[in-house]
Amino acid sequence: MSEASMGAVPGLVLGFCVLAVALGVPAAVFARRTTAPVVPTVLAAVSVAGIVCVTLLPGLSADAGRGTRDLGFGPAALGTTAGCPLPCVPPSPPAGPC
Repeated sequence: MSEASMGAVPGLVLGFCVLAVALGVPAAVFARRTTAPVVPTVLAAVSVAGIVCVTLLPGLSADAGRGTRDLGFGPAALGTTAGCPLPCVPPSPPAGPC
């Protein structure tokens, strides 16, 4: 597990740098044109780039899940939750005036 994580680091760093520039430059231009402060705007854009890289890129670049046969939920599972099936009966009418 840790070997796979360490193998993904070079791709994450490169992806973060590219995405940080792609999001940071337009954020800086937008902040300069408006009255928004530049540094917090760019830091927010770079933070979003980091979150996107950490959550999305490992699944796209690694072979995690290879060999599994999970096809997701079928039509029969649409009406169920993790604990029990959802009721398929209409709600009962109100009990009358109190």
